[in-house]
Amino acid sequence: MAAVLLLPVIDEDSGLRKLEFIFQIDNSIRLFITFCPFILLPDNWTMLSYFKSSVQYKRLHADTNTSIEILQDGDSSPILIEKDLRTSRRNWITRPRTIYLLIIALVSLSIISIWATSIKFKIQAQNRPRIIHCGNTPAEARALGCKFEVHNFAWVPPDCFDDQLAAEWDADPSWAFSRSMTAQPEISPPDLYTREEGVSGDLEYAIVPWRQHVAHCAFIMRKYQRSVMMNRPMDNWTYSYHHTSHCADNFLRWDIDPWNYNSVLHLKFPECDYRWQNEGAEELHA
Repeated sequence: MAAVLLLPVIDEDSGLRKLEFIFQIDNSIRLFITFCPFILLPDNWTMLSYFKSSVQYKRLHADTNTSIEILQDGDSSPILIEKDLRTSRRNWITRPRTIYLLIIALVSLSIISIWATSIKFKIQAQNRPRIIHCGNTPAEARALGCKFEVHNFAWVPPDCFDDQLAAEWDADPSWAFSRSMTAQPEISPPDLYTREEGVSGDLEYAIVPWRQHVAHCAFIMRKYQRSVMMNRPMDNWTYSYHHTSHCADNFLRWDIDPWNYNSVLHLKFPECDYRWQNEGAEELHA
């Protein structure tokens, strides 16, 4: 949603009063527009012009409601002119020309605001992931060009696949996948899948040791942070607040036997999009 900020400023070089309109389209796009309303300024305001040799100064009496303007020319003596501020302001506000210009300014601001908002939606449309969902089977996911994210045990579209994190995970040879649970693997060895089977993306479920479950949580949180920082699309499993809460609870139970095969992973096919930018508050109150 575009936001408009009106900021009155004074140019340090020229002394001219200006209005700066800052249009905040999103976190990365801002439009800065400077508007110098010379005609809109009341008579008691002062402007310094580069195109005139005369210089105009202004003082306000501290104890009266009048102003004194001193017009000084190179060949003439100073001229003092007193004006009643209340009359000047009243006349300025009721001038037809001023009203017309104010209407034009408001209409222009509305048009620019609508245009800025349309730019945001156009950019989002351009950045929309090519593939939003990978289907419901490994065969469909492969046909669509999706990738299997081992640490998440999920098929995700390429735009939601973090290559750096995936490479870091795959570099660790200790990850294991079992067909059965066991609390004491040294006494009752788990019925392990081969590594190739575990990372293939074809298993409907697998049981992993507690250490691997906690590591998965750490990688998912890193993936979330990286996606936000780089403004990437994100799968709805990664940005799920409920899953984040689950992982936070797991961190508090870090002292469970790391090789206890007690965590079941189910194959997932999450959606990939930018909904994480808008749906966070709704999920918090769900």
